[in-house]
Amino acid sequence: MSTFTVGSVTVGSGEKKNGEIVTARRPFSNVCSPVTVVRGREPGPVLAVLAGEHGCEYCGISAAVRLCREIGPESISGTLIVVPVVNVLSFEARSLFVTPLDMVNIYTTYPGDSNGSITHSMAKAIFDEVVLKANYVIHLHGGDANEGLVPFTYYAITGNQEVDKVSEVMARSFPVDYIYPMSEGRVKSESLTAAPKGTAYTTSVEGTLYREAAIRGIPATMSEIGRDGKIEKELVEKQFTGVTNVMRYLKMLEGKAELRNSARKLKNAVLVSARKGGLFQPFVEVGAMLKKDQVIGEIVTLNGEVVESLKSPIEGVLICRVNYAAADPNPLPSQPYLFYITEVE
Repeated sequence: MSTFTVGSVTVGSGEKKNGEIVTARRPFSNVCSPVTVVRGREPGPVLAVLAGEHGCEYCGISAAVRLCREIGPESISGTLIVVPVVNVLSFEARSLFVTPLDMVNIYTTYPGDSNGSITHSMAKAIFDEVVLKANYVIHLHGGDANEGLVPFTYYAITGNQEVDKVSEVMARSFPVDYIYPMSEGRVKSESLTAAPKGTAYTTSVEGTLYREAAIRGIPATMSEIGRDGKIEKELVEKQFTGVTNVMRYLKMLEGKAELRNSARKLKNAVLVSARKGGLFQPFVEVGAMLKKDQVIGEIVTLNGEVVESLKSPIEGVLICRVNYAAADPNPLPSQPYLFYITEVE
């Protein structure tokens, strides 16, 4: 088996090494992401696991760190690439959703652009140096510091039946109750139709890491497990279990993958945002089944006046909710929505 290189790391058969990937350059320093590469003694596929695209989504980061610590070359076939923190700038600044230097959300910037701003440059480096070297990709996400959510997974519908089938199996490898097959197009927003430029949330599947991998023939899934910027043992375990289940499905680890075949499919998501600013008071908990036109929250001024009543535009499940009480009129990069509601098949 020949050597395999990612960033500063070159491994041979039966080796495990840590290093870094230079993802962008600043005036007098490099921006680097940590990487661990584990190569088994037996041949097999290359699986890339990436976390920390959003710097405060800690359950995925913690699960990736656990992979780095616990998975050794003696236990796997093939090669495992783990990037615990993709966006180090966001991680260090405790920044919600966006890279603090250019205020860009890396989520839909793939495959990146080396001539773009620093976020686009980071996306380009990660995509070229990690994703395109893999046969399969797992992207670990979760609730940012201001989000609560129901654990679920995404995968992209590309039209390539073989790739889509494997991506769905990977999505069902996580112990979640919902999976979301995403096709082209954008999630409908119930915010103002003409929100100020730069404030709209990136809700398109296009440009996401998992979709851009899949359309290039690399099966991929993205988990959404974690909430409120916390490391919770049970939720970290779900992330870790999902990855190791995928590894068993790919025959990288011994044992049989336990798939969540009962997980229900989500569709037709809607984002609900405030039109008025004030104190956000939600009336429903994450995971609640909502009826169309049900009142789900309100915006109140600091002297007690109700200035906006928020209703669910569809019947579905409240899959995610922003928990910060201070609400801005129109979406902002740090508060892109208040409610994320989806229909359930």
